Amino acid sequence: MNYSVDEAYMRMALSVAQDGLGRVWPNPSVGCVLVHDGVPVGVGCTADGGRPHAETVAIAAAGERAKGATAYVTLEPCHHHGKTPPCSRALIEAGVSRVVVACVDPDPRTAGQGIEALRAVGIDVEVGLYGDMALDLNIGFFKRVEENRPFVCLKQAISANGLIASRDAHGAGQHTQISGHDAHEYLHFLRATYDAIAVGIHTVLSDDPLLTARVEGHMHSIVRVVFDSQLKIPLDSRLVQSASGDPVWVLCKVADADKKQALNDAGVRVIETGACVTSALNRLAEAGITRLLVEGGAKLHNSFIEADVFDEVQILRSVNMLDAGGVEGAVFDLDALMCVEKREMGEDLLEIYRR
Repeated sequence: MNYSVDEAYMRMALSVAQDGLGRVWPNPSVGCVLVHDGVPVGVGCTADGGRPHAETVAIAAAGERAKGATAYVTLEPCHHHGKTPPCSRALIEAGVSRVVVACVDPDPRTAGQGIEALRAVGIDVEVGLYGDMALDLNIGFFKRVEENRPFVCLKQAISANGLIASRDAHGAGQHTQISGHDAHEYLHFLRATYDAIAVGIHTVLSDDPLLTARVEGHMHSIVRVVFDSQLKIPLDSRLVQSASGDPVWVLCKVADADKKQALNDAGVRVIETGACVTSALNRLAEAGITRLLVEGGAKLHNSFIEADVFDEVQILRSVNMLDAGGVEGAVFDLDALMCVEKREMGEDLLEIYRR
């Protein structure tokens, strides 16, 4: 294997795949680069909504130049008939001579069969180049297939004295801007890489958030999820009122028929779950969600911590203090996690931890 060349084109494919995160669920975000005589002739990424697949896009861009080309693919080409024919067949029919695959597809409908099909017709297939990077890129898809839950990131913005919000005159938590401009901007970029964003009902009642991903030049219709066991979400909340645009899903244990109908009429999807966070994650996975960003509040974060169903923690630490008596943030056992990144965000500090 010529690593100096193969590494460059696989990195290109991984970079292309990165752009699809948050927009291609329930499918993985795959990148494909076709190279003929040392020149890239076709580049493709899984399209929004999961179709068409990256290989199909790259082959269409390459046209006749796909014949005899090397295909660099971040995930094994699918080998099952779904809404479209299998990508393994598309590569064979395009006449590629070699395929470099980063990692094997965990979906049992493919799981090595795509590679076997390519090799069966004489195509040279090499597997494993930057496999760890490809796995990390689509870890949400792998978790959905293998564990029936999405990848879960818990994000918390916290003051210098460990608070996430002030309290109003009645002692209830109230919307409090903690992070600075750079951190706030980063939050929207982060949201744009996730399929769905989640908050608890207490956050909805106190903050009335909109939970959109606003990035200039980047359209992303993120699924907005509310953990609301008793279906208390107000019909006049901004989430419900905007449900005809970006989707809103409410997860509940008890669904009053009249309230459920009113929410449905407003465009909200009500999903009944079991009594624990794990069952709610299972329902989200069954609905296609692969990446879930949980923004709070502390009660919801603690539920994920107690259930031990999270994969990453992102903390934005402010240098500013909030008045004593405010709402305390969730307590993370950071010593049990691995810090993978620390960087300044203007006046704030971003810390990212992984399991």
